[in-house]
Amino acid sequence: MQVLVGGVIWLAGSVVLLALGVPHGRLVSLVAAYGLMTPLLVRWLRRSREPGSEPIAMPMISTRTFVATVLVIAVAVLAIAHFWDRGILWGDEDCYRQQARIFETGHPWIDAPAPTSADPVQSAHELKFLHHIIHDGHWFTKYPPAWPAVLAIGDLAHLRWMVNPLLAVLALCIVFSLGKRELGLRDPRLPVLMLVASPFFFMTAASQMSHMLGFVCCAGATLCFLRAMRTDTTAGIAGALALIGVCAFVRPFTAFCTAVLTARFAASSTSWALATSA
Repeated sequence: MQVLVGGVIWLAGSVVLLALGVPHGRLVSLVAAYGLMTPLLVRWLRRSREPGSEPIAMPMISTRTFVATVLVIAVAVLAIAHFWDRGILWGDEDCYRQQARIFETGHPWIDAPAPTSADPVQSAHELKFLHHIIHDGHWFTKYPPAWPAVLAIGDLAHLRWMVNPLLAVLALCIVFSLGKRELGLRDPRLPVLMLVASPFFFMTAASQMSHMLGFVCCAGATLCFLRAMRTDTTAGIAGALALIGVCAFVRPFTAFCTAVLTARFAASSTSWALATSA
């Protein structure tokens, strides 16, 4: 109930901020989401893991509803991803594809294009591409290398448009495993259904943006970490650290947030274990 109330308060506040055009309203909403919802969610999850606690109560989803929803969205994602591969929706995608093609040559950059004019200012203006960098005779892009490297593999296999849909399937499997094995949900299909119904998840799965790979890394790190806490093994901790490290070369801020939350949860769990054993 506290999580639900917190979510309603955050949503209502965000709507008011955006409706009134408050300066930096989106930033305030984002900070409020982390500051308000994260402690409530951590507290909710900790209570569900206490000895003798009942599994988190969730409504049951019929198999027919679950399969039909996933299939419809999967077909839509694949169709849009194939069509989207012919062009771009965001400038970031052009950078990722360009850097992927550069990596396919075996180098981190290629030679800069020849000047278009004797006037360096005019030439720089005519050769300006969004998020591309031309420096000291080299041409490359500004983003971290992990996602373009993965995209290059798909490009070499002539299946570039399939990379994010496949990562989306992996993400859903991780979420299902989290709900079933680590959180004890009565029906772990519910968070999967909520995820595939998310417009943001849908668009990133159909696009060639880096969000899906970052999500897989962070969700996988969470799964490894919770499994390590449950089984008291170091392999899970090593896996979580490795995945967060990979995410640092995909979406650095996302990796940072995941590392902070994981460390905070580990500290809370350790304190609670020491208190109960004393």
